[in-house]
Amino acid sequence: MFDYVALYGGGFDPFHNGHLHVIKTLQKNNLKKIILLPTGISAFNKELSASQHRINMIKLSVDNEIEICNFEVDNKKTSYAIDSINHFLKKYPKIFFVMGEDNFYSLKKWKLWKDITAKVKILVVKRNTSNHSFEKFTQEQGFELTSNLSLVNNPNNKLIFYIDTPCYDISSSEIKNAIHTKDHQTLTSHLTNKVIDYVYKNKLYKLNK
Repeated sequence: MFDYVALYGGGFDPFHNGHLHVIKTLQKNNLKKIILLPTGISAFNKELSASQHRINMIKLSVDNEIEICNFEVDNKKTSYAIDSINHFLKKYPKIFFVMGEDNFYSLKKWKLWKDITAKVKILVVKRNTSNHSFEKFTQEQGFELTSNLSLVNNPNNKLIFYIDTPCYDISSSEIKNAIHTKDHQTLTSHLTNKVIDYVYKNKLYKLNK
């Protein structure tokens, strides 16, 4: 077992099967713990549903082995990854900071991104792009790339890890549109039945219009 904790943050709005796919992939790599970290106030001005709704949808979808942390939600301030990382490093000295490939492309726009790459190991979950384009971008940005998690103790802080797994390619915006248009086929393909029921019961994503 890797003596590493996976810190997986995001809006989770809504929490969908793509997120579950990431979690199941992480579980296959025998990490010490997986912590889900719902965003509080988006640093990129992304409008999010009420935090309690997002947390409730997560709880309806994951088992008790997955920890859900309200650190960013309870903080009541703009959520920055570096602040969360500093918080968790006090308890867990070895962290994989998990991000989707789409977020990785904007890493250098994040607050104190160099501190992030120096303090934790970045673990990227690939999406619907080719290995070639992903590798090219990583090299252009001056990072070294590997899918070999056994190299995690390499002292080179520029080493970026990625999980080479079949992609689950769906976006939250696509799901929200399916909810709004009541596209039941798309919803049942990408949301658990409990989350679908929760969305309808609470009239989320403009269902009340």
